[in-house]
Amino acid sequence: MLLGEPGGAELGSLACGQVWTCPVCAYAVRTVRGQEAAVLADAHLRSGGRAWAVTCELGEGPQALAARWQLLSAAWRRVVSGSGWAAESRRSNRAGLAWSPAVTWQDGTGWRPVLRVLLLDRPGREELHQEVVARWAAQWSTGAGSSTAQVYWRALADSSGVAEHVAAPCDGSAGRRGSAGALGPADILARARCEDRSSWWELWQEYARAATPAHRGHRAPVTFTRGLRSAVPSLGHRTDAELAAESARAGLPPLSGRAWQALARDGALQLRVLDAALRGPAHLAWSLADHGLPTVDQVRLAAA
Repeated sequence: MLLGEPGGAELGSLACGQVWTCPVCAYAVRTVRGQEAAVLADAHLRSGGRAWAVTCELGEGPQALAARWQLLSAAWRRVVSGSGWAAESRRSNRAGLAWSPAVTWQDGTGWRPVLRVLLLDRPGREELHQEVVARWAAQWSTGAGSSTAQVYWRALADSSGVAEHVAAPCDGSAGRRGSAGALGPADILARARCEDRSSWWELWQEYARAATPAHRGHRAPVTFTRGLRSAVPSLGHRTDAELAAESARAGLPPLSGRAWQALARDGALQLRVLDAALRGPAHLAWSLADHGLPTVDQVRLAAA
């Protein structure tokens, strides 16, 4: 980190492209991918299609995150493979899916990885949809190796909740506890940096070790089925690393050394500043002022 250098928005701490273990880059990528999923859902609904928000939970099982993440991946592979999946695709007139693994931790219950899915299809016979629901439940439970594993379906009337469903649960909540006190990886890292407790670092290290391809089984934080994105050509084809870099650079002015020191200590603060930058220059200016993060120009004017 080059403290106080003009053009600090290029710093690796804000645009490293590590979309699983860097809270800032993960947040940037999930934010854009969630918006893209919402655009796809909106276009599909306007054309007469249906949209479903599906949440797949593991239920009881091993407590170690690596083991639970492997179960999540194995259960999902079982749902989306085999002759049953191919027949379902044809019969249900499915347009495509987007899915995202999400991980939270809560005191007393431990790690809770879930899979959030957006499914787009066309209206058809109700009994056919119930067959799809039953097959997903059976395959998911078998793959998870638990009778308590559950798949929850919710019909979407519009696209207003799509981005939050697909992208929000894992890394976008740093510094803000949910109603049930669940913490995402970014929350855990922020507490490890700010509180003198080794337990937070141990939790973060467990997450970082588990967030490898061998365990998570997912190459991207948010995945779209082949051809789905082509329905809206304006979405383009930017990689996750490109999205992280573009979002981190957008609108960030050269910050003072004091500002960079504060950002380096607090991952939650990094996300709040990045969120403001994504909302526009006015939001960013308010956020920097509220958190006492002066720019290089402001420091120079104060010293003049």
